[in-house]
Amino acid sequence: MSENSTPKWAVGMNIEYIIVPPRFDGGLPSYKEIKEVGTDGKKTGGSSYNDPANNKRMAMGMAHNLAIKTVMLLEKKGMAIPYHAEDLKKTFDILSSIAHKYYGWITDDEKIEDRDILSRRWYAIQYGVECIELQDLFNEGKPTDTVILLASFQFEDTMKITTK
Repeated sequence: MSENSTPKWAVGMNIEYIIVPPRFDGGLPSYKEIKEVGTDGKKTGGSSYNDPANNKRMAMGMAHNLAIKTVMLLEKKGMAIPYHAEDLKKTFDILSSIAHKYYGWITDDEKIEDRDILSRRWYAIQYGVECIELQDLFNEGKPTDTVILLASFQFEDTMKITTK
C-alpha cells in the first residue's frame, strides 16, 4: 500500500463517484469512477470541444496565423506593409490589428461561440487570404477588406450544403 504526500481530493472539492458495496459482511464500501466536477456542474478534465472560451482562443490563433500569411503574401505581390523588423512590439501590433479584424469577422464580434460555425468561418478567412496569390486580385483597396469579402462569399457557399 502506498500513500500520497498530498491527497488527490481536498476538502471542499466537488466530486462525483459511484459507491461499491462491501464484498463481505463487516467490510467497508469502496468508491470507483471518482471525478472532480467543476463549480458549474461540468466535469473537469473532460472534452473542451465546444467550450466557448477555448473555441474563441482557437479562432484568435487562426486569425493571428492568417494575419502573418496575409502580410507575407502581400509582400510577394510587392505591396509595402508598414511594420518594423527592428521593433518587435510595433510589428506585433500591426499583425495583431489584422488578426483582430479577422477575429471580429470569424466570431461575428463575439456573437458566435459554436466551434463548428467558428471553424467554417476561419476556414473561409483562410480561403480569402489564399486568394491573395491570384494574379489580379489585391492590387487596389484595403487587402483585409477584400479577404473578408471573399471569405463571406466562401462561407455563404459552404453553408448551403445540407444533408438532403
